[in-house]
Amino acid sequence: MVRRLFSLESSGISQYIAQLIEDAGMVARLAAVFATVSSPTDAIGSIRFLQMLVLADGEDVRPRNAKEAAEREDRRWARMEALVSLLPPFFEQYGEFSAGAIDRGDVSLLAAVSSLRWALIIAMGRLSDHSDRNAGRFSQSRLQWLFALLQSIEALRMPAISVDDHDDMDALFASPSDARIELAYRNAFTLLDGASRCGWRDGWKDADSGYLPKNTPSMWEWPRALRAAPPTPKPAATQPLRDLFNQELVKASLEVGPGLAVHDGRSLDTLAMSALHDLASFADIRAPLPSGPPVPLSPPASTSLMGALLPPATPSASGYEPAPEHTYELTPAPELSLTSEPVPEAGSDSGSPTGPTESEAYYRNSHDVSSQLSHSSSAKDESGPLLNASREKEWEGQDRAHMRAHASG
Repeated sequence: MVRRLFSLESSGISQYIAQLIEDAGMVARLAAVFATVSSPTDAIGSIRFLQMLVLADGEDVRPRNAKEAAEREDRRWARMEALVSLLPPFFEQYGEFSAGAIDRGDVSLLAAVSSLRWALIIAMGRLSDHSDRNAGRFSQSRLQWLFALLQSIEALRMPAISVDDHDDMDALFASPSDARIELAYRNAFTLLDGASRCGWRDGWKDADSGYLPKNTPSMWEWPRALRAAPPTPKPAATQPLRDLFNQELVKASLEVGPGLAVHDGRSLDTLAMSALHDLASFADIRAPLPSGPPVPLSPPASTSLMGALLPPATPSASGYEPAPEHTYELTPAPELSLTSEPVPEAGSDSGSPTGPTESEAYYRNSHDVSSQLSHSSSAKDESGPLLNASREKEWEGQDRAHMRAHASG
């Protein structure tokens, strides 16, 4: 129901969801959507709700600087501790649902998890460099752990598109380059590849629709949003990317243009062609593959499902220490300082309310959304700095020109 009724593009929704996170008792109740998933539809609803929890912002005032923005993200993840321990088994089951859906020609589950990955990339961009090295480290550890967890599940794994891509998420996050760029293009390729295996049926192009704050670039706009400059020289493409470009429909469309090549009643539109060109700018599909061991199809042991363990709440300067092998032990969230932005304390019975709260009443009466949200005053559609505060102002002026260029390409 959350998936159908909530849209982060609508006024007030972002604040409303953020208010739920501030209620410890409500977070514990909402965590149940990750504990019991009985159908693919339930699974999509749960993952979309997680995406909203990651991006929703109830603050009326934008953060004054990068440090303050990072502290907000630390508070968000500290309040979400009740559901974090439920995510490993949830995503394992989600992967099983997604694999079955792909076999049936349904890309919707893969599209939802790809949209979630893009939301995590956006959240990473809120953690800009600043003088206080502690601010943002807790939320960063959670985001990196989530990427490692998703990568550990075969049906949800992002293949490499170039021979220079990282086999291990830990190695990627430790590299001096902007990890978001590799994550973004591998995420885009994963969904494109899934769409091709499903015959390019509907459900992949608008995966972000309704689940990103207003004016947020979609996952297909990752080169512009991240200011991603193509590498020089381009590394050789991996076999999975070559296989996609060697498909008959893709090859014909690249030769004659979007929508003009038809194969088995199908054609590729402008968005598909633009997304393929973006990938080709980061990996050379004509360069010979280097000799040596092939790019592994499975992640190393450190990113297997049991190895994707939640790091401690306060990582040391040398990096977090993994939890004991074969466990999902969770460390407590840190005691976060609220001096820069006081947060109202929850009610005395917030831990285990006995009667239905206002938020619960909303879920029970889904026919009157506006009445349940009327208490949210002066809500904003935006959810704060999306990628980097210094880049945000440029998007508004570039957005229309970019979309016209895509349409004419």
